[in-house]
Amino acid sequence: MNKENKIILDFSDYDKAVIKNKIIELKKKENSRTIHALWSQISDYYHTKEESEFILNLLVGAEEKNILDPSFGSGYPLLLLKRNQFENLYASDIKSNNLLEQICRTNEIKYFSSSFKDLKDNSLRKNFDIIIVIGASLSYCQSWDTSIKNIKLDINELFESIKGLGSVLNENGTLYVGNAKIYHSGNNEDNLIFYDTNGELRMRWQLIYNWNEKKKRWLCKFYKDSSEEKFKIELESHLFSNDMLIEYCRKFFKEVQLIKGPDKCPEDIIKCCKYIS
Repeated sequence: MNKENKIILDFSDYDKAVIKNKIIELKKKENSRTIHALWSQISDYYHTKEESEFILNLLVGAEEKNILDPSFGSGYPLLLLKRNQFENLYASDIKSNNLLEQICRTNEIKYFSSSFKDLKDNSLRKNFDIIIVIGASLSYCQSWDTSIKNIKLDINELFESIKGLGSVLNENGTLYVGNAKIYHSGNNEDNLIFYDTNGELRMRWQLIYNWNEKKKRWLCKFYKDSSEEKFKIELESHLFSNDMLIEYCRKFFKEVQLIKGPDKCPEDIIKCCKYIS
Protein backbone atom coordinates (compact mmCIF):
# COMPACT_ATOMS: atom_id res chain seq x y z
CA MET A 1 0.00 0.00 0.00
CA ASN A 2 1.26 3.46 -0.88
CA LYS A 3 2.06 5.95 1.85
CA GLU A 4 -0.88 8.14 2.80
CA ASN A 5 -0.74 11.74 1.64
CA LYS A 6 -2.13 14.19 4.20
CA ILE A 7 -4.07 17.21 2.97
CA ILE A 8 -5.18 20.08 5.21
CA LEU A 9 -8.57 21.63 4.42
CA ASP A 10 -8.77 25.25 5.56
CA PHE A 11 -12.53 25.45 6.12
CA SER A 12 -14.23 28.64 7.17
CA ASP A 13 -16.97 28.37 9.81
CA TYR A 14 -19.54 28.84 7.03
CA ASP A 15 -18.05 26.00 4.99
CA LYS A 16 -18.12 23.72 8.03
CA ALA A 17 -21.79 24.52 8.64
CA VAL A 18 -22.69 23.74 5.03
CA ILE A 19 -20.80 20.44 5.07
CA LYS A 20 -22.41 19.48 8.41
CA ASN A 21 -25.86 20.05 6.91
CA LYS A 22 -24.99 17.95 3.86
CA ILE A 23 -23.76 15.13 6.10
CA ILE A 24 -27.06 15.23 7.98
CA GLU A 25 -28.91 14.97 4.65
CA LEU A 26 -26.74 12.04 3.61
CA LYS A 27 -27.38 10.21 6.87
CA LYS A 28 -31.10 10.28 6.11
CA LYS A 29 -30.64 8.78 2.63
CA GLU A 30 -30.12 5.13 1.82
CA ASN A 31 -29.97 5.37 -1.98
CA SER A 32 -26.35 5.46 -3.23
CA ARG A 33 -27.43 7.47 -6.28
CA THR A 34 -28.48 10.26 -3.92
CA ILE A 35 -25.11 10.06 -2.16
CA HIS A 36 -23.30 10.54 -5.46
CA ALA A 37 -25.42 13.58 -6.25
CA LEU A 38 -24.80 15.09 -2.81
CA TRP A 39 -21.06 14.59 -3.19
CA SER A 40 -21.26 16.99 -6.13
CA GLN A 41 -22.94 19.52 -3.86
CA ILE A 42 -20.20 19.57 -1.21
CA SER A 43 -17.12 18.98 -3.39
CA ASP A 44 -16.69 22.70 -4.03
CA TYR A 45 -15.11 23.05 -0.58
CA TYR A 46 -12.10 20.91 -1.54
CA HIS A 47 -10.65 23.11 -4.31
CA THR A 48 -7.43 24.95 -3.51
CA LYS A 49 -6.57 28.61 -3.93
CA GLU A 50 -3.82 27.59 -6.36
CA GLU A 51 -6.34 25.67 -8.49
CA SER A 52 -8.62 28.72 -8.68
CA GLU A 53 -5.73 30.97 -9.69
CA PHE A 54 -4.69 28.41 -12.32
CA ILE A 55 -8.17 28.40 -13.87
CA LEU A 56 -8.42 32.19 -13.89
CA ASN A 57 -5.01 32.46 -15.56
CA LEU A 58 -6.13 30.02 -18.27
CA LEU A 59 -9.11 32.23 -19.06
CA VAL A 60 -7.52 35.69 -19.00
CA GLY A 61 -9.23 37.78 -21.69
CA ALA A 62 -12.23 35.43 -21.96
CA GLU A 63 -14.56 37.42 -19.70
CA GLU A 64 -17.07 38.01 -22.53
CA LYS A 65 -16.84 34.54 -24.09
CA ASN A 66 -19.63 31.95 -23.86
CA ILE A 67 -18.31 29.40 -21.35
CA LEU A 68 -19.85 26.00 -20.59
CA ASP A 69 -19.14 23.74 -17.62
CA PRO A 70 -20.81 20.44 -18.62
CA SER A 71 -20.08 18.75 -15.26
CA PHE A 72 -21.50 21.51 -13.07
CA GLY A 73 -21.83 19.54 -9.83
CA SER A 74 -21.31 21.94 -6.94
CA GLY A 75 -20.93 24.97 -9.19
CA TYR A 76 -17.14 25.15 -9.25
CA PRO A 77 -15.55 26.63 -11.39
CA LEU A 78 -18.43 28.71 -12.81
CA LEU A 79 -19.13 30.40 -9.49
CA LEU A 80 -15.43 31.29 -9.33
CA LEU A 81 -15.71 32.85 -12.79
CA LYS A 82 -18.90 34.69 -11.82
CA ARG A 83 -17.11 36.28 -8.87
CA ASN A 84 -14.45 37.48 -11.29
CA GLN A 85 -16.73 39.32 -13.73
CA PHE A 86 -17.30 36.55 -16.29
CA GLU A 87 -20.85 37.01 -17.57
CA ASN A 88 -21.83 34.52 -20.30
CA LEU A 89 -21.81 31.34 -18.25
CA TYR A 90 -23.64 28.08 -19.00
CA ALA A 91 -23.92 24.91 -16.95
CA SER A 92 -25.06 21.37 -17.55
CA ASP A 93 -24.94 18.09 -15.70
CA ILE A 94 -26.09 14.59 -16.47
CA LYS A 95 -28.97 14.84 -14.00
CA SER A 96 -30.85 17.94 -12.95
CA ASN A 97 -31.87 18.66 -9.37
CA ASN A 98 -33.41 21.55 -7.49
CA LEU A 99 -30.14 22.70 -5.91
CA LEU A 100 -28.30 22.96 -9.24
CA GLU A 101 -31.17 24.89 -10.77
CA GLN A 102 -31.36 27.21 -7.76
CA ILE A 103 -27.61 27.94 -7.91
CA CYS A 104 -27.94 28.80 -11.58
CA ARG A 105 -30.97 31.05 -11.12
CA THR A 106 -29.36 32.90 -8.22
CA ASN A 107 -26.15 33.51 -10.18
CA GLU A 108 -27.71 34.14 -13.62
CA ILE A 109 -26.15 31.02 -15.12
CA LYS A 110 -28.14 29.30 -17.87
CA TYR A 111 -28.63 25.59 -17.15
CA PHE A 112 -29.63 22.46 -19.05
CA SER A 113 -29.33 18.72 -18.44
CA SER A 114 -27.15 16.55 -20.70
CA SER A 115 -24.48 13.87 -20.83
CA PHE A 116 -21.21 14.78 -22.55
CA LYS A 117 -21.96 12.72 -25.63
CA ASP A 118 -25.44 14.27 -26.11
CA LEU A 119 -24.44 17.92 -25.77
CA LYS A 120 -25.18 18.58 -29.46
CA ASP A 121 -28.87 18.08 -28.65
CA ASN A 122 -28.85 20.54 -25.73
CA SER A 123 -32.15 22.27 -25.06
CA LEU A 124 -30.60 25.71 -25.59
CA ARG A 125 -29.52 24.71 -29.13
CA LYS A 126 -26.29 26.60 -28.46
CA ASN A 127 -22.56 26.27 -29.14
CA PHE A 128 -19.82 27.69 -26.92
CA ASP A 129 -16.48 29.48 -27.16
CA ILE A 130 -14.95 27.63 -24.20
CA ILE A 131 -15.79 24.36 -22.48
CA ILE A 132 -14.07 23.51 -19.20
CA VAL A 133 -14.22 19.99 -17.71
CA ILE A 134 -12.30 19.63 -14.43
CA GLY A 135 -12.31 17.44 -11.34
CA ALA A 136 -11.48 14.33 -13.40
CA SER A 137 -15.08 14.56 -14.60
CA LEU A 138 -14.38 13.10 -18.03
CA SER A 139 -13.25 9.83 -16.44
CA TYR A 140 -16.72 9.46 -14.88
CA CYS A 141 -18.60 9.92 -18.17
CA GLN A 142 -20.20 6.48 -17.76
CA SER A 143 -20.19 5.89 -14.05
CA TRP A 144 -21.05 9.03 -12.09
CA ASP A 145 -24.24 8.52 -10.08
CA THR A 146 -24.21 4.77 -10.79
CA SER A 147 -23.66 1.82 -8.43
CA ILE A 148 -20.23 0.21 -8.75
CA LYS A 149 -21.72 -3.23 -9.42
CA ASN A 150 -23.43 -2.02 -12.60
CA ILE A 151 -20.41 -0.49 -14.34
CA LYS A 152 -19.41 -1.83 -17.75
CA LEU A 153 -16.79 0.59 -18.96
CA ASP A 154 -16.42 1.03 -22.72
CA ILE A 155 -13.56 3.06 -24.25
CA ASN A 156 -15.87 3.98 -27.14
CA GLU A 157 -18.18 5.73 -24.67
CA LEU A 158 -15.20 7.82 -23.58
CA PHE A 159 -14.46 8.68 -27.22
CA GLU A 160 -18.10 9.61 -27.79
CA SER A 161 -17.93 11.91 -24.77
CA ILE A 162 -14.87 13.75 -26.13
CA LYS A 163 -16.57 13.98 -29.53
CA GLY A 164 -19.73 15.33 -27.87
CA LEU A 165 -17.75 18.02 -26.08
CA GLY A 166 -16.09 19.11 -29.31
CA SER A 167 -19.35 19.11 -31.24
CA VAL A 168 -20.71 22.15 -29.37
CA LEU A 169 -17.63 24.34 -29.71
CA ASN A 170 -17.82 27.40 -31.91
CA GLU A 171 -15.25 27.79 -34.66
CA ASN A 172 -11.90 28.49 -32.95
CA GLY A 173 -13.41 27.32 -29.67
CA THR A 174 -11.32 25.68 -26.93
CA LEU A 175 -11.89 22.64 -24.71
CA TYR A 176 -10.02 22.41 -21.38
CA VAL A 177 -9.98 18.96 -19.78
CA GLY A 178 -8.56 18.38 -16.30
CA ASN A 179 -6.73 15.20 -15.34
CA ALA A 180 -5.53 14.43 -11.82
CA LYS A 181 -1.75 14.47 -11.38
CA ILE A 182 -1.85 11.24 -9.40
CA TYR A 183 -3.10 9.32 -12.47
CA HIS A 184 0.21 8.18 -13.94
CA SER A 185 0.97 4.72 -15.27
CA GLY A 186 3.66 3.90 -12.72
CA ASN A 187 1.17 4.18 -9.88
CA ASN A 188 -1.11 1.36 -8.70
CA GLU A 189 -2.71 2.89 -5.60
CA ASP A 190 -3.13 6.20 -3.77
CA ASN A 191 -4.43 6.89 -0.27
CA LEU A 192 -5.35 10.48 0.56
CA ILE A 193 -6.52 11.70 3.96
CA PHE A 194 -8.08 15.12 4.45
CA TYR A 195 -7.93 17.00 7.77
CA ASP A 196 -9.31 20.36 8.76
CA THR A 197 -7.10 22.97 10.44
CA ASN A 198 -8.14 21.64 13.89
CA GLY A 199 -6.62 18.26 13.07
CA GLU A 200 -9.96 16.45 12.71
CA LEU A 201 -10.14 13.72 10.07
CA ARG A 202 -12.79 14.69 7.54
CA MET A 203 -12.36 12.48 4.50
CA ARG A 204 -10.30 9.50 3.32
CA TRP A 205 -9.80 8.36 -0.29
CA GLN A 206 -8.50 5.06 -1.56
CA LEU A 207 -7.78 4.96 -5.31
CA ILE A 208 -6.82 1.65 -6.92
CA TYR A 209 -5.62 1.74 -10.54
CA ASN A 210 -5.91 -1.09 -13.05
CA TRP A 211 -3.82 0.12 -15.99
CA ASN A 212 -4.32 -3.07 -18.01
CA GLU A 213 -8.10 -2.57 -18.03
CA LYS A 214 -7.82 1.25 -17.98
CA LYS A 215 -10.10 1.68 -14.99
CA LYS A 216 -9.86 2.93 -11.42
CA ARG A 217 -11.77 2.20 -8.23
CA TRP A 218 -12.47 5.10 -5.89
CA LEU A 219 -13.59 4.62 -2.29
CA CYS A 220 -14.36 7.88 -0.46
CA LYS A 221 -15.24 7.91 3.25
CA PHE A 222 -16.50 10.96 5.14
CA TYR A 223 -16.17 11.32 8.92
CA LYS A 224 -18.15 13.17 11.55
CA ASP A 225 -14.98 13.15 13.66
CA SER A 226 -11.70 11.25 13.60
CA SER A 227 -13.28 8.03 14.87
CA GLU A 228 -16.82 7.95 13.47
CA GLU A 229 -17.48 7.26 9.80
CA LYS A 230 -20.65 8.92 8.50
CA PHE A 231 -20.97 7.72 4.92
CA LYS A 232 -19.00 6.50 1.94
CA ILE A 233 -19.05 6.59 -1.86
CA GLU A 234 -17.69 3.82 -4.07
CA LEU A 235 -17.29 4.09 -7.85
CA GLU A 236 -15.38 2.69 -10.80
CA SER A 237 -14.43 4.87 -13.73
CA HIS A 238 -12.16 5.26 -16.72
CA LEU A 239 -8.44 5.68 -16.09
CA PHE A 240 -5.96 7.50 -18.30
CA SER A 241 -2.62 9.23 -17.91
CA ASN A 242 -1.95 12.62 -19.49
CA ASP A 243 -0.24 10.94 -22.45
CA MET A 244 -3.22 8.64 -22.98
CA LEU A 245 -5.70 11.52 -22.76
CA ILE A 246 -3.67 13.55 -25.25
CA GLU A 247 -3.76 10.59 -27.64
CA TYR A 248 -7.54 10.27 -27.23
CA CYS A 249 -8.13 13.99 -27.79
CA ARG A 250 -6.01 14.01 -30.95
CA LYS A 251 -8.63 11.76 -32.56
CA PHE A 252 -10.99 14.75 -32.50
CA PHE A 253 -8.83 17.91 -32.34
CA LYS A 254 -6.03 19.15 -34.57
CA GLU A 255 -4.23 20.97 -31.75
CA VAL A 256 -3.78 19.37 -28.32
CA GLN A 257 -1.49 20.78 -25.62
CA LEU A 258 -0.59 19.79 -22.05
CA ILE A 259 -0.64 22.64 -19.52
CA LYS A 260 0.94 21.63 -16.22
CA GLY A 261 -0.82 22.79 -13.07
CA PRO A 262 1.14 24.48 -10.26
CA ASP A 263 2.36 22.46 -7.28
CA LYS A 264 -0.73 22.79 -5.08
CA CYS A 265 -3.17 22.37 -7.95
CA PRO A 266 -4.38 18.73 -8.09
CA GLU A 267 -4.80 18.65 -11.88
CA ASP A 268 -3.05 19.29 -15.14
CA ILE A 269 -5.05 20.59 -18.10
CA ILE A 270 -5.26 19.27 -21.64
CA LYS A 271 -6.07 22.16 -23.99
CA CYS A 272 -7.82 21.14 -27.23
CA CYS A 273 -8.40 23.41 -30.24
CA LYS A 274 -9.63 23.06 -33.84
CA TYR A 275 -12.27 20.36 -33.48
CA ILE A 276 -12.41 17.93 -36.41
CA SER A 277 -16.11 17.87 -37.29
